Amino acid sequence: MRREDATFERDLGPFVRGVIDAHQTTMRTDGSQGCRSLGAEGVCHERFVRGADPTRAGEILPWSHQIFDNLEIWLRGTFHGVSRKHLQCHLDEFVYRFDQRWQETEVFGFVLRRPPG
Repeated sequence: MRREDATFERDLGPFVRGVIDAHQTTMRTDGSQGCRSLGAEGVCHERFVRGADPTRAGEILPWSHQIFDNLEIWLRGTFHGVSRKHLQCHLDEFVYRFDQRWQETEVFGFVLRRPPG
């Protein structure tokens, strides 16, 4: 799926409804079409449109763009594309690896403590 094909109702909506507390959340996005319905869901939505200059994306939402760039490079480099059927498993793996990135010295102990099976 390409980013341009993403829709709020099919792709982002279920996530927003299931994970985000709309009354306590402010979402900052880059103005993508798929995010325009956030206000209708009761989410405070701050749009930062980067305009014709894509280099501004790193200034506006630096961590977000860095993480998504890393995800895209990892998916394309490792799997050469991902189907919708397996996307969630790959995202879960990426999040796990991202969360563990500073704990490489603890990996051996983690493996020893892991229950069999």
